[in-house]
Amino acid sequence: MAVLDLRRELLRALMEKTRANCPFCPENVETKTPMFPKSFLAGGRTQSGDAVVMPNLLGHAEQSVLAILLREHHLKLTDFTPRMLLDGFHGSMEYLKCLSEVDTSVKFPVFVFNYLTLAGSSIFHPHMQILVRDRPFFLVKLLMDKSQAYWKEHGPITDAV
Repeated sequence: MAVLDLRRELLRALMEKTRANCPFCPENVETKTPMFPKSFLAGGRTQSGDAVVMPNLLGHAEQSVLAILLREHHLKLTDFTPRMLLDGFHGSMEYLKCLSEVDTSVKFPVFVFNYLTLAGSSIFHPHMQILVRDRPFFLVKLLMDKSQAYWKEHGPITDAV
């Protein structure tokens, strides 16, 4: 059996094994995932298309949420559509709007899409993490500092491209 066939078989087996108890599959979302307090978000979660946004139980920042991107437990990367990602962004922006109304200090969101275990994902189902802090994350801070240094040295860019 060719290496590619072995990889496909391993992926297929992993997909089946993780499907049984996946909290992000449609039949489990309501019972196996957390909700925002009703005082923060009346519906407990935001939704845009098939994307569902909810609190992240294992957050990586002061404010951390998850966006389940689609109903399917697995999708080949070539089968993702811009709409699927946009739904996740739209639902997340609704959360960020609510957050900004109760906490004006959080101004630096980061959207992380790590799909499948090779990308570091611990859950097989397609999702992204939205991390929000009151200060920029390292690479954003670096970009801001470098941009400010460039501005101080060169001034505004006047040549239109």
